[in-house]
Amino acid sequence: MNHTNLKTSIQIKMEIELEQWKAGEKVWNVHNQHHEYILESALENFHHIENLMTEWEKQGTNIGSVSAMDWAFALSEFQPSGLDSEWVD
Repeated sequence: MNHTNLKTSIQIKMEIELEQWKAGEKVWNVHNQHHEYILESALENFHHIENLMTEWEKQGTNIGSVSAMDWAFALSEFQPSGLDSEWVD
């Protein structure tokens, strides 16, 4: 799968997951209590997904097999390498 198709697929999966939380279709528990906020943050940082894909591919990660929530966790905290944390909002 090329990066464009993968990005689209990941974004759609995260948006569906977030909508399920907002609609009350997901059951809250201790394990997933922050998922809604992680998904919101990930979608705000989604413009960094190419950078994250590149980093993971360099590490040998099969990015096509990464779950939507794993992408969300990574994107919610992602800061591109080479940027000093003082310059990142």
